[in-house]
Amino acid sequence: MRSVTPAKILTIAISLLFLPTAASHRLDELLQAVQIHLFADHAELDVALTPGVNLAAAIFSKADTDGDGSVSPEESQEFAARWLEKISVQIDGVPLRPRIISTTFPSLQELSGGEGIVRMDFRSPDLEQSTGHHHLLIRNDNDPDSSIYLENAVVPLDKRVLIEGQQRNTTQSMYTVDYAVGSRNSWISLRWLIIAAGAAMFVLLQKHLRAPDQPSI
Repeated sequence: MRSVTPAKILTIAISLLFLPTAASHRLDELLQAVQIHLFADHAELDVALTPGVNLAAAIFSKADTDGDGSVSPEESQEFAARWLEKISVQIDGVPLRPRIISTTFPSLQELSGGEGIVRMDFRSPDLEQSTGHHHLLIRNDNDPDSSIYLENAVVPLDKRVLIEGQQRNTTQSMYTVDYAVGSRNSWISLRWLIIAAGAAMFVLLQKHLRAPDQPSI
């Protein structure tokens, strides 16, 4: 793997910290926020849809297909499946088909009050990613006329994964991430090297503290 300088790590950290946010958006817009979690053997997508008040009823009706005024777990799953149909996810140019892990659909009252958020979690198939550099691309074509898109890869929980760079188009409907995957053994070796170095320093310090004072001349 290429070495990553402290300056590059700082640049990535700052870009993650100061990504554009949309704490408030217009009443006729749908905020689609996607968080990407990268692992050495798979990827996960956490999706939050927040419709403006004027769009709440329309979004709710897309899920409430039987028109009974509530969204059942089955209807919530169907809504997520339809949303997923207009999502393109690729790693190193190979298309992936994530599967639905969980969905949560608020009531119409919550959506209409501006408090409800549709949440959907997806997971990619298991991956066999080699050690080295990789490239993820995600494109969201859901509701392009009314949507604000926010897409971001969060700091990986998998210590073998290091995010190297991120790019977005002007609307953020298309997002790419460059990242590196290290071997499990390399991280274990580095960890034990740090532990061994710390132990050696401790022993040397103990010997220094216990050494008798040299007689003065």
